[in-house]
Amino acid sequence: MNDLQGKCEVMAYKTAYPVITGLLILAFLISGTMAESQKGVIYINSAPSGAEIYLTNVSVTPDNLTVSDTEGLTPREFFVENGTYRLFLKKYGYITWWNQSFTVTPGTYLNFSTVTLTPNNPVYGAIHLDTEPSDADLTLHREIPNITSLIYSKTPASVESLPPGTYIYNITRTGYYPKNGITEVTAGNVTELRLPLDPIPETAPVTFRSEPTNADVFILKIDGMDTTQLNAAVMKVESALDGFNGTHEEAAIKIESVVSSEDMLPDGLKTTIGAIGNTTTKQQLYAGSYLAAFFKDRYDVLIKPFNVTASVPSTVEAQLVPYTNYVQVYFETNVDNDDHPELSIP
Repeated sequence: MNDLQGKCEVMAYKTAYPVITGLLILAFLISGTMAESQKGVIYINSAPSGAEIYLTNVSVTPDNLTVSDTEGLTPREFFVENGTYRLFLKKYGYITWWNQSFTVTPGTYLNFSTVTLTPNNPVYGAIHLDTEPSDADLTLHREIPNITSLIYSKTPASVESLPPGTYIYNITRTGYYPKNGITEVTAGNVTELRLPLDPIPETAPVTFRSEPTNADVFILKIDGMDTTQLNAAVMKVESALDGFNGTHEEAAIKIESVVSSEDMLPDGLKTTIGAIGNTTTKQQLYAGSYLAAFFKDRYDVLIKPFNVTASVPSTVEAQLVPYTNYVQVYFETNVDNDDHPELSIP
């Protein structure tokens, strides 16, 4: 092949390359369009809009619809594979709508516009109640002749299937004033309540942290001690727990018995608070002097005194120390250079 022939072939290749590329892209677009044309299209709307669309096979009933059947919310237009289907529309407060089975073939366009949903006649209502801060104790009362209905929960609370009527709520949380009130429940509606709790002026928020976290915390209120007495109390508790191998609950009882002994506090000043949770946790505590005990498996118990000043936030931090008990094992070896024919060792 001469130079001229080689140059011509290269030029021909460069000229043909964009043409081939364009044909490939065109073929891809055509094939994609043809692939979509093998499906049908469904458009559906509802009044009111925002209903959940379920597309199922003909064997499904309103009672066994699943998340895998959902196709979004009305209004919506979407592609559907060929087959026989049934449509369902669901919306809270309305009767579920569905149609007879229908068939989707390639290129068909089915328009279900506009489906009017029928309101149902709800029997029950609901209450969603939260507090700031949360984790408060909630009691919900409904007085019925000859019957007292009580519901207990923690905030945030979602109480469903309530008969319509007047309800009384009582909310309590340590360190906060109780909050009581009346609310109405109506059929088919959710009563939303978010209530701020008022801290008692003689209290303050105390945050308990530890490293590592997730340690159990027990606190005891021990007012009436000066610094010397408080240090002595800590030493006495630590001494009582030295070598202790019981559970956290047993340790707490032991601490309580030590603190409550006659030589530490007079009867009028003994107040035990008890378990308050796991680190990190926050509690609203009354002003005064306390002992905090931090417990975590495979770590030494840590006792820390702390004071609470009314309306002044504070933090109690604990650096836990892992157990240092261990067993030393010594290995000794001897080298035997003798032959042992009885052991088949030459």
